[in-house]
Amino acid sequence: MLDYVVTNYLNMPFEEFLHDVIYETAPMKKAGPKGTKLPMEVADNIGTKKVGFRLEEILKAEEAGRRGEFITLSAFVDELRAQTPA
Repeated sequence: MLDYVVTNYLNMPFEEFLHDVIYETAPMKKAGPKGTKLPMEVADNIGTKKVGFRLEEILKAEEAGRRGEFITLSAFVDELRAQTPA
C-alpha cells in the first residue's frame, strides 16, 4: 500500500495532494471544526467491504501457520461438509 502511495503521489504538489486526495476521504468530509478529533470511525471496514477480506486476519493466519498452527485442506473441507445441511 505504501508503495502505491509513494508511486502515485510522491511527485504531486503538496497542496494538490491535500485537496485531491486527503480532503476527499470520508473522515475529512465529515470533519468538525478545526481542532476537533477526526471521525475516523466513518472509514471503518471500507477497505474490507471493498476487497472482501480483512488484511489483519490474513496476517494473523500467516503467523499462526509459521508457528505450526494450521489444518490441512482436506480437514478444512471435511469441516465444511459437516456443517452443510444434507
